[in-house]
Amino acid sequence: MAVVPGFRSEWHQFVYDTVELAAGSTTPNPIQFFVNALGQGTSPVAGSGGKQVQDTNLTEPQKLPNTAPDMWVYGLRFITNGATTPNDLNRLMRNYVLTLLVNNSVYLQGPIELFPAGGGPFAMGAMSTAQLAMTTTTFGMINGFPACTAALLLSKPIGIGQGETFRVELNGTPFAVDAAGTTILGNKLFMRVVLEGQEGVAANQR
Repeated sequence: MAVVPGFRSEWHQFVYDTVELAAGSTTPNPIQFFVNALGQGTSPVAGSGGKQVQDTNLTEPQKLPNTAPDMWVYGLRFITNGATTPNDLNRLMRNYVLTLLVNNSVYLQGPIELFPAGGGPFAMGAMSTAQLAMTTTTFGMINGFPACTAALLLSKPIGIGQGETFRVELNGTPFAVDAAGTTILGNKLFMRVVLEGQEGVAANQR
């Protein structure tokens, strides 16, 4: 943190939030990210209670972590993986578009496939009737190739100033998430959004 007058601290930052929808549920419209901070909402990891650090790093709803810094966002990643079924991922991409809002103004919008995960687990394979009864996570779906170079890089960064609000929404048509069965597949719809960019704070920003 800068303390010398006129000096500015800057660092590479990831701001993230996680939403999980239960098997057999109907997706809302919109699906909102960054509207609950640590300790609020429901933790997808714990299944109950407030969000934890593995769910989000927001300290206030719709505000940058710790609110004081500002951020130039030059990348946005949409992640869905684990036990998300191919059907659910396909429905999500067909039925929804992703929207980034800053101070309630739209700064970025497009089909979900334009915002690949750019990292994470990856598996290649084909489904068979025998695999439908598997009880361990040996098959799953992910949005994008597991490499940071596969993430979207904006041609011009989007600024989020100190104290400004932001959120990401998936807007579109609701659908029914695959119901849970004896297989590990189809037991939830896991989604995470990550904003990547340069965060900074001046010595007089407190």
